[in-house]
Amino acid sequence: MQKAYKQGDLGRVATQAIARLLTRETSAGTVPVRSPEATQQAWVERAAAATIKRLHDEARAVTRLMVMGTGKCEPLDDRAWHALV
Repeated sequence: MQKAYKQGDLGRVATQAIARLLTRETSAGTVPVRSPEATQQAWVERAAAATIKRLHDEARAVTRLMVMGTGKCEPLDDRAWHALV
């Protein structure tokens, strides 16, 4: 993600949306969530192709699913996204 941002492939807002998904706030500060490189790359690809609104909606939906213990930190397909919005 950092490489994509520095190369200009991702904008600031998209990068922040992804970063919120891939990090967690703790008493020690913000720490990265262990996620496979493939998951990070999938989010970079989604951010490059999606609108900011879709990215924010999808990030919120994925966060809800993760909190409920029913989802992974991966981008949703269109069908799943539409069902959750």
